[in-house]
Parts: sequence; structure tokens; C-alpha cells
Amino acid sequence: MAIIIQQFAARQILTNYNESLLIEARFNDAVSIQGASDLTYLHLSNGGWAIYDADATAALNSDDTFVFRYTVAETDDSTPDLSVNGFYLGDAIINSTVTTVAIEDRDVYLIGATPDDL
Repeated sequence: MAIIIQQFAARQILTNYNESLLIEARFNDAVSIQGASDLTYLHLSNGGWAIYDADATAALNSDDTFVFRYTVAETDDSTPDLSVNGFYLGDAIINSTVTTVAIEDRDVYLIGATPDDL
């Protein structure tokens, strides 16, 4: 079984610069992450990025979901529909109950693709 992201979800709407939005990435299995840093992020459709938030992930208390924090910058494009275009691991490794190392050694994952598709 491939480990995939099943859904992205945000629970609020942003309207102002410097506001933060938490984006949840839910996987199809229990996952954990090692080595996450500011280089572990989601690339967004408006040109912005949401950085992995370890504290928010821990507070969520879910074994299949990571949380990313997006803060609106003045240079980000305005959009009525924000979507995720890519998942950048940086030096992070994602582990799952299916396999010890589910995802590693790649910088970019296109949403909707599994590592074998890239």
C-alpha cells in the first residue's frame, strides 16, 4: 500500500496580511515525521508556502495528520480558492505503520502523485 495524502483541510478563512492559517494534511495511514524543519512545507497556489508546525501537529493529537502554518505575506497573490500544489520534505523522512520509511530522498511531491509516480 502506498502512503498518500488523502485530504487537505483548513478551518478558517484569511483576509488580512500577517494572519496565520493552519492547514491539515491527512494521510491514509498513521504517520510520523523525522528531521522536519523550515524546509518542510507545502507550496500553495498563490505563491505562498505553509511550514510544518510540530507544536500544532502534537496538539491535534492525531496519528495520521500533519499541520502546516501559512502566514499571509503582502507579496502573496490574492485568491478566492487556495490549493496545495506541492509538498517539500527538505531533509525530513515520513514513517508509517506500513513501512519504516514511507517517503524520503526527494524534495518535491506533486499533490495526487505517489513517490513511485515521480
